[in-house]
Amino acid sequence: MEQKWKLYEKMFALTYSGIKNYELRLNDYKRRRVNIGDIVTFVCTTNPELTCQKVILKKEHYKTFNQFFVAHQLPNNEFTQEWRRVLNCVYKRKLIFKLGVVAFKLGDIKNDNIPNN
Repeated sequence: MEQKWKLYEKMFALTYSGIKNYELRLNDYKRRRVNIGDIVTFVCTTNPELTCQKVILKKEHYKTFNQFFVAHQLPNNEFTQEWRRVLNCVYKRKLIFKLGVVAFKLGDIKNDNIPNN
C-alpha cells in the first residue's frame, strides 16, 4: 500500500537526508493499516513539490512519544529537542494517551522531485 504523509520543512529535510530514520505518528486508523514494506511518500508542507519516498522497515508501538525517545536512547540534542517540539505542537496530549504512538523505521527507496541546486 502507498501512503502520502506531510512533514514540516525541517523534519522533511532530516527525513530526506536519512538523519531522521523513524517517523512517529498517533496509532490512529490510518496508521494501523500501514504494513512493513509499504511505501510512504513524504511531502514538504511549505513546498508540496518537494517529495521523497521511503519504505517501512519496522513498526514499533509505544504509549507515548517520550517512550520512543527513551527506548532508543536518543541524545537530548538540538535535533531531538526540535523533533519533540514538533510532535508536541501537532498532537494533543489526550489523543496520545487514548491512541498510543507508532514508530515507523524508514528505509531508502528513491528521492524524487528535489531540485539539484
